[in-house]
Amino acid sequence: MNLQRLVSPIRWLHVYLTMLGFGLMCLFAVTGVLLNHRERLGLDETETTTAAGTLPADLAKDAPQAEILQELGRQLGLTGTVDTFEVDDARIRIVFERPGTHSEAMIDRSSGMIEVNAESAGLLGILADLHRGHGTNAAWSVAIDVAAVLLFLSSVTGMALGLSLARRRGVALVLASAGLVACACLAWLVSV
Repeated sequence: MNLQRLVSPIRWLHVYLTMLGFGLMCLFAVTGVLLNHRERLGLDETETTTAAGTLPADLAKDAPQAEILQELGRQLGLTGTVDTFEVDDARIRIVFERPGTHSEAMIDRSSGMIEVNAESAGLLGILADLHRGHGTNAAWSVAIDVAAVLLFLSSVTGMALGLSLARRRGVALVLASAGLVACACLAWLVSV
């Protein structure tokens, strides 16, 4: 089979996969740098806010999860993934996670009083959490997987294109080998 016949569809695939994944690849590149420099960029600094409310007495006593979550969203705007929903005799503790935000609601079961503490890391914290998939939903998990597949396919098709150029094949192989060796060495160094 003539390998040059494969170059055109590989080039087409490489170009369009790269364009399709451009936004996600740029987002993950930028947020990767943010995560690498958390302290310097102040990503570990959070702003804490508090809020209060009152849950109807019957909800606080019966503790139906769906209705309580709905009421917290309506009254206090609490949204996100429910990380923890704990009920004991005296209180209900609920932890909400969203990109860049961690909220904890404490509900006194006898009085229905709600106290909420929310920590927000701002826009950079949101971007860093999106990179890690922290506090996100299933749709964002799919977006992370799509970005990984697009990055992989873009890399493989780019490598195939580099190897298809006879005059540059040697340089392509040397650079690819150097990149693999560098990754292996870094992985080994950080694991020791």
